[in-house]
Amino acid sequence: MHSRQQTLRSTLGRALREIRLAGRLSLDDVERATTSHGPRVTRSHLSRVETGQADITLSRYLSLLRALGEGAGRTTAHLAALLDEDLLEGAEGSARWRRALASGDLLLATRVLRALHARNQPPLDRATLRTWGEAEAGLGRWHAAAHVLRLALPSSPARRDVLALATAQIGAEQTAVACLLAMGLRQDRLSRLLESVSRLASGRRREALEIAESICEQGEKGLPDDLTALATVVRAESFRRQQRHRAAFTLARRAVELASPASVVRVESLRAAARCAAAAGHCSQGLRWSRQAVTLGRELSLVALRGASLLDERELHLRSANRSEAGAVRRRGRLVLRRCRADTGWDTTLPLHGLLSVCTRRE
Repeated sequence: MHSRQQTLRSTLGRALREIRLAGRLSLDDVERATTSHGPRVTRSHLSRVETGQADITLSRYLSLLRALGEGAGRTTAHLAALLDEDLLEGAEGSARWRRALASGDLLLATRVLRALHARNQPPLDRATLRTWGEAEAGLGRWHAAAHVLRLALPSSPARRDVLALATAQIGAEQTAVACLLAMGLRQDRLSRLLESVSRLASGRRREALEIAESICEQGEKGLPDDLTALATVVRAESFRRQQRHRAAFTLARRAVELASPASVVRVESLRAAARCAAAAGHCSQGLRWSRQAVTLGRELSLVALRGASLLDERELHLRSANRSEAGAVRRRGRLVLRRCRADTGWDTTLPLHGLLSVCTRRE
């Protein structure tokens, strides 16, 4: 914690110094100017702030910005750019995103990768771009994920790259593009599943249901299979949207049984089961599934899915007339999604994270 505070203090001081020198102002000039803009910032205090040896209060910071003729927004952007440079300093700068990803810190990993891409020395390879796109999706930033995965497409893309991009396009509300990409691939169970999800996202429930049912029929009977589990989730969600709650509940429960343990698909299946249980009036069972989804999402560092699972849990508390608990869970869920800056238009009832995990594990 101490080293992080020192880094922020030093970077802020460097940003203020660069702004002051760009305006051809001396320390004395700034001290005189701050007297008419709020609390005075003395020459010696400013010198210590610029060298990272002292902190500055908010009131003096704002007074200093006015004296320098800078807006808070521009200064914050400048500070963020300097912090990104600091992330890449030293011989291990470009390896930081791998360490962050290994520790489950998707926010730091995406920030470092964004800074590396801006520097473009050397350009990021396809595998790194694909990993970056998956990390953006893990944070619920589907527009950013689609942009990055588009960069990863070479002139002759592999199937997994096209499938991952199409999944991100669904999250970014580009369902028509996603459907065209899926239909342009060799028609196997995976591309058909992608087409089914895209049709469900565009409101074509009957078509999505027919495709998902054909995928389930092709699966090996009785054996755990993530593709079949996701297709079953699509079927359950289609029935839930048609108000056929009993059938939806039965299918969602089956999806939980089919999904691999400790997997993204398992979290998606648990979330679908919780939603369908709520609609069918089985709130206590739904709460158990929802809490399992939150716990597993935390263990797998699925930030956006954990936030969405908390919002699912909130709906179950509301149906159980537990408003105080619903309010607390809602605040936790929204805080998680706000921290990772997830897209607001993302349809959390679609099993996009599970679909992306299946797409990227297959060639």
